Amino acid sequence: MNISRLNRSLVNFNTAFRLSGMLMAGRMSSRRLHALRLRKLRGILSHAFDHFEFYRSGMKSAGVNPRTITSLDDLKKLPVLDRQAYKELTASALKSFPEQFQDCFRDATSGSTGQPVQIYRSWDDRACMLAKFMRVLVLNGYRPWHKMFWVASPVHIRGQDTILQSLGIMKRHMASFADPTGILVDKIVSLRPQVIYANKSHLVQMAMHICRNRISIPRPMICASVGEILDPVSLSLLQQAFGPDSLIDCYGSLELSNVAWRR
Repeated sequence: MNISRLNRSLVNFNTAFRLSGMLMAGRMSSRRLHALRLRKLRGILSHAFDHFEFYRSGMKSAGVNPRTITSLDDLKKLPVLDRQAYKELTASALKSFPEQFQDCFRDATSGSTGQPVQIYRSWDDRACMLAKFMRVLVLNGYRPWHKMFWVASPVHIRGQDTILQSLGIMKRHMASFADPTGILVDKIVSLRPQVIYANKSHLVQMAMHICRNRISIPRPMICASVGEILDPVSLSLLQQAFGPDSLIDCYGSLELSNVAWRR
């Protein structure tokens, strides 16, 4: 079995390992954490510089040597990779080296800004993304035996549970945001999830339905709003529908997973 397939079969355990490392890093002193960030930044940029002409030429044109980076502020010197350039780069790589993508985890954006963008990750990258997603929930009280109700894009609905999820561990009950709002609210009432995870606009639609129809729902421990920054009006409505203490405002993207949050 090659490394990629091994990482695929062990993705749950790899995720747990990476999550534990992230949680431990959160307890580091500011000095040690800064050193860790610099070391990881140099490693990522050095790998890109050594293996991809696209990034190597971009760094050279910006006058950046990844091995001599001394500050996180050096990130500002790097050229910005926009979505169109990423799409062209991925298409070119797929055409030139299709065998390198055979064992990748394939994902896609929801298409809210136009056509969905295909994202290819190694299974090790997949574990890292899942760990970043789980870190936000764990730091706000989530535990593996809690039930999660995730309102997702239809392209992200996956019909098969992992081995752990089939045992009720980190179980995610998924529904499409294309489903009628009333059906989504009914699922919350019947599932009684401790965690609700959805885009802000879909949470607002559910909250309006709950308040308009005076529906009593089991209050979740965590209601994570993603995709858009919460405005004061939406914040007040979501607190009224889901509880004043449950709301988490998350910031991230499919490409990077969650990178910041506030409660």
